Amino acid sequence: MTKRYVLSGTGTHGDLLPLVSVAAELMQRGHECHVLANASAAEAARQSGVPFVAIADHHVNNLGTLQENFD
Repeated sequence: MTKRYVLSGTGTHGDLLPLVSVAAELMQRGHECHVLANASAAEAARQSGVPFVAIADHHVNNLGTLQENFD
C-alpha cells in the first residue's frame, strides 16, 4: 500500500540532509514523499529526485535565534 509522507524541518544543511535521504528511501520503497525545508536543502532534494518546497531562506547559524536566522 502506498503511503504519503511530508517531512519538514529547518536547520543547517547537515540537519536537512537526513530528511532528504529518508524521503528518497521511502520513495524507493514505493511511497510518495515531499520535503518542506529551508532553501539550503533544495539542491540535495533535486539530485535525489525528491519533491521539495522551500519554506524559509538559508539557516546560517545553529546558535542564533529563529529571528536572526530567518528574518
